[in-house]
Amino acid sequence: MSGCAICIYDIYADALLEYNTALRAARKALLAADSPETVWPGAVREMHRKLAAREERAARRNAAAAQAEQAANAVVAEAAAEEMDETLEDLDPAMRAFLELEGKLKKAKQVAEAGG
Repeated sequence: MSGCAICIYDIYADALLEYNTALRAARKALLAADSPETVWPGAVREMHRKLAAREERAARRNAAAAQAEQAANAVVAEAAAEEMDETLEDLDPAMRAFLELEGKLKKAKQVAEAGG
């Protein structure tokens, strides 16, 4: 920061990084050992709560994004189905019957492959 060869800010940042790395390692070891959280050191408990809250927020964001994607996919699928229906209505009756049969056979194959 000030141009010194060994800056106190650099030393502090390095020490803080080492400390947080050690806390994460301790948390990981305590989780692996199924140690009750009540016996964890305070700093590890605090980091665990922060990380758990962060993971929960991320999971909620991911769930919301998945719901939005699902809704968008449903809209697209509905539009595609409507367009297919309109296209089928305009087709020759023999071709329409053929395509409907192909669709039924495809669904039956998928059900059979799924074990149902």
